[in-house]
Amino acid sequence: AFSAALHHLVHHNMFLYYPEVLPQTVFCDPQVVLTIVTELVQYHHKLTNNPDKSAACESDLVFFRDGVVTEAVLRKVGEKHFQEFFTPQDLIQLLVSLHAIAEINKGQYLMPALLPRLFMSKFRLSKP
Repeated sequence: AFSAALHHLVHHNMFLYYPEVLPQTVFCDPQVVLTIVTELVQYHHKLTNNPDKSAACESDLVFFRDGVVTEAVLRKVGEKHFQEFFTPQDLIQLLVSLHAIAEINKGQYLMPALLPRLFMSKFRLSKP
């Protein structure tokens, strides 16, 4: 009965539930996931606009330069949102399953949304 009720509520977008990724977690307020990702992008933007990179730690520099997210960066950015029932590892699993990040090395995940944008107007196309 619980499973059927949960499926019904998820189907009607009342909750978010990813049983194949986080079977013990039901997001009654999915805003927390969006907030953490938003704060991650804001933190990247802050590093981009901060001319003093010497004060940043190594994980911050790799995050800034290459758009690589690590658990250390997630802990720093989302520490007030993580609790015992939702951890940085859980967020990583969720973002990987949603194809928002991709593992490139053990513990390092590329977030393409953080890469610098290239504008086609900057490229000259040569005529054959």
